[in-house]
Amino acid sequence: MSRKKGIIKGMLIFSTSTFISRIFGYIRDLLFAKYFGASGYTDAFFIAIRIPNAFRELLGENTLFPAFVPFLYELEKNEKQLKRFINSSFVSIMIISGIITAVGILLTPIIVKVTAPGFSRYKDLYNLTVSLTRISFLYIFFLSLTVIESSVLYYKKNFFYFSFSPVLLNITVIAFILLHKLFDEPIIAPIIGWVTGGIVQYLFIKYGTIRYGLTSKPIGKPFEGKVKEAVKLMIPAAIGTTVYQINLFVDTILASLLPKASISILYYANRLFLLPLSLFAVSLGNVFLPHASELVASNNREKLIEEVKFSIFFVSMVNIPITIFIVTNKHQIIDLLYRRGAFSLNLVDPVAFTLAMYSIGLPFYSVQKILISLYQAHKDLITPRQGALVSIISNALLGYILLHFLYQAGIALATSISSIVQLTYLSLRLKTKKMEISELIPDKNKLFTLFVISATTLTFGILSTLVPYNYNQRFIHRAFSFLLRVLVFFIPYVILVVSILQKHKSHLKSR
Repeated sequence: MSRKKGIIKGMLIFSTSTFISRIFGYIRDLLFAKYFGASGYTDAFFIAIRIPNAFRELLGENTLFPAFVPFLYELEKNEKQLKRFINSSFVSIMIISGIITAVGILLTPIIVKVTAPGFSRYKDLYNLTVSLTRISFLYIFFLSLTVIESSVLYYKKNFFYFSFSPVLLNITVIAFILLHKLFDEPIIAPIIGWVTGGIVQYLFIKYGTIRYGLTSKPIGKPFEGKVKEAVKLMIPAAIGTTVYQINLFVDTILASLLPKASISILYYANRLFLLPLSLFAVSLGNVFLPHASELVASNNREKLIEEVKFSIFFVSMVNIPITIFIVTNKHQIIDLLYRRGAFSLNLVDPVAFTLAMYSIGLPFYSVQKILISLYQAHKDLITPRQGALVSIISNALLGYILLHFLYQAGIALATSISSIVQLTYLSLRLKTKKMEISELIPDKNKLFTLFVISATTLTFGILSTLVPYNYNQRFIHRAFSFLLRVLVFFIPYVILVVSILQKHKSHLKSR
């Protein structure tokens, strides 16, 4: 199988699993919105899961994969050393994650005051946030064990188990949301579901590694040999590859300064934005990493550049049209997916506008993820870290300025602009890898193809808004109207892409 086919196959597996996960994630959010709506209590919940999510980046896939996967390729010829490395890695991460979880639980009151300074005005809300956050910190411990086990599967280029495990997490949380009335404080139910789901995820991944005969055992010596080198790479990897989550963290701090429900509005918009981001940008970046690491290890520079150019073209061809569709049909998306129960029509407009501001950054996040994986494959985790710091600073400054004019939508717009800033920095620093920006830009024919796709989808995006959509009609009628908009937009896009691919295929045959 060619590397391009391998990348596409891996991305399809990852994207399909992620899509299924997002479906269940949507059901989870739908039920949450139905039963809890948007209020101070939901703000407390979203803070509670966002704080550990920020800390999880110290021990999540964006940190452990780039730190550990390249070493697995280095040791693959010596099975004894490989298994020793895997066991030592497991014990080391167990110790680190245990310390972080314990310290996080102990310092939760201080963390909440720093991350949600506006909550100090409401004592009950602050106390609830502290309680929920302490529970959710337990998720970090099980997540880190899940990811370190998953790095072995990534080394084997098996992307199914890790990409599918969030489905099990979402199903578990859904079950607890449905049982929320059994709890004295109903909002605690989904938090407990989150922790329980983390345990289920770990057991599922463990089963996958057992099948390959490379499952980790807690018998290794911690921080042994190459593991010590991998752990040293974790800190720059955590900062360099998780700027998006850190920017969300900044968004939360800024949103806590706005009226109640602002954090919830940001959350609902961001959850929908994460669907295309995870399906294509994150999926391709994760699949690209092991392929790029292998090419760097074999010193095949020409092939590496070819794969980068192909990945950038492919992800742009997908994400630019998706961005256009979201921006042109933002209100209908939110109305159809969220409006029911406690989520009223009044919430549609602010969530929709915020979603549009997040979506502007989608094409830039996509290319950024590929470049980050390229640096990681070279074991350069410093440059992504520097780009992340520049992005975080620009996001904080722009967010504070724009929230005074656009409220929570201004915060989302600042996040999108910061992605452009980070991408620019990463592109300019390619010279350190003896590469030029011009080498990675798709050729003129592909650039023209992207222009044609963009112009065509923009035209049909505007035309799709002409399909009538009545907010006062029953759900089935609104769903039918939205389906017509989807068909008006995507049928021409699919026809165009298929014709382009056929021409490309016939051109290759003629050569």
